[in-house]
Amino acid sequence: MILAVIAISLVLIVPVFLYCSVQAHARDGERKIANALVALLFLLCIPWGWYFLSYNSAENINKRNLQAERAACMNSTMAFVMSQGFVRQRLKSPGTAEFPMITSPGVRVEYLPQEAGCKHAVLAYVDAQNSFGGTVRNRYSVIMERVSSDVWRAHDLKIQ
Repeated sequence: MILAVIAISLVLIVPVFLYCSVQAHARDGERKIANALVALLFLLCIPWGWYFLSYNSAENINKRNLQAERAACMNSTMAFVMSQGFVRQRLKSPGTAEFPMITSPGVRVEYLPQEAGCKHAVLAYVDAQNSFGGTVRNRYSVIMERVSSDVWRAHDLKIQ
């Protein structure tokens, strides 16, 4: 939106600048330049006033914040990354844990819009050492809930 206001400003400024440069050498040019600059100032107040008073109103800011919150809630990648921390806590040797990429076969993350709150079902796997030092692949499933912007909660974590 700010880019549109800047573009409108430039569309207004350039012709006035050209007009003023022509009038600079004309007779009675100073008065015409002053009038053009006053008109430009008035015309610039319209889009900038709209931007600051309407676009940035509390209602519009709240609406944009809700849209951003909804978009953040649907971020399946973050749900997958946050699930890895909860899985690490349950492993015998968390330092050896290697997780796949979210695009790897065998990894599925789904946003659950029918659930209350902001929840994702994560089905994935982790390669980590067991008690005997051998690396094994463990499949896991968990329901991840986004509580706030940087707080996630794991529900029903199952590691097989």
